[in-house]
Amino acid sequence: MQVYAFVYRPGEAWSDSGHTNPDFGTKLSEAMGIADADKRSDIMANLKAMLQSSGTIIQPFWMGQYLHNVAEVKNFFGHKFREMYL
Repeated sequence: MQVYAFVYRPGEAWSDSGHTNPDFGTKLSEAMGIADADKRSDIMANLKAMLQSSGTIIQPFWMGQYLHNVAEVKNFFGHKFREMYL
């Protein structure tokens, strides 16, 4: 929530995204006034949807990466780009 306030609220110093939606700022202020995370979650979901639909952010995701090999294969390691150098 603090990141939204710093980066996406219109007029903030770190708002490098150029996002200027006054409705977003109003809803964010409302969300910041709610201390209970469960009560705040609906508003935060709405804010995330607003950012995604406007193209302001692309929501990242992370995948687990696994490496399988046997002891007979020597000098094999996981490369950060998932390339195989055997």
